[in-house]
Amino acid sequence: MYIVEDKYSEILEDVFELTQTSSILDPVNNSLTFARSAEYLSQLKNTDKYISVIVPYDMDKLLINELPKNINVHVLEKGDSIEYVFTYIHNMINKYKAPKENIIGDDVNIHESVIFGVHGNTYCVCPDGSKLNLKHMGNIIVEDNVDIEALSIVHRAGMTSTIIGEGSKVCVKCNVGHNCIIGKRTFLAPGVLLGGGTEVGDNCYLWQGVITRSNVKIGDKVIVGAGSVVLNDLLEPGIYFGTPAKYIKPYNESLR
Repeated sequence: MYIVEDKYSEILEDVFELTQTSSILDPVNNSLTFARSAEYLSQLKNTDKYISVIVPYDMDKLLINELPKNINVHVLEKGDSIEYVFTYIHNMINKYKAPKENIIGDDVNIHESVIFGVHGNTYCVCPDGSKLNLKHMGNIIVEDNVDIEALSIVHRAGMTSTIIGEGSKVCVKCNVGHNCIIGKRTFLAPGVLLGGGTEVGDNCYLWQGVITRSNVKIGDKVIVGAGSVVLNDLLEPGIYFGTPAKYIKPYNESLR
């Protein structure tokens, strides 16, 4: 198992001057981030922020050369895990730091038994096969007129925000994973389990026991029937059901 301090001392020297990390999707000035692919790295082409970014060995070299001078790129050696190196350094930087404060809107009801702001699960695999969890430094934003009922769990985001939109209702024993974004006036029935990074649009109804895979997207005006498992994006309005959830018929709020 390689030691990050020995193998990537130049990154650590850079980071000790920056003293913070951020998401490639919402980069912060004077911070360290990472980009798994050219699609993510290209988002830094037009920023004037000073960013240090870790990229894998096989990153497009032409793209790296096109980046502005305010972007400092650290290329990993072949075979090294970008998730492991970033998580290790991120945890070192943020070891004694508190996460961002949560933001709670007006007319919000959160039952006393809700577990709110729990540390999310973003594990990477270490070179020796063990697992290392990213310290979650993000927060939770709950907009106005939201209800979160008994025994539900809401995880804070890794570096950005878990968001529950205005007028949405989270019933009993739901799980809202880290970095989830729930739109406005959406309803989660009892026992809904949203994997981390799930996005749910406005005016949706997810009925009892619905489970989503991490990072799936559900568009506006979608109804998902009880017990369904969402494995793929559901972007078009409509009623979906099954394992995996499939389109059944057009959206009709009277059928919710």
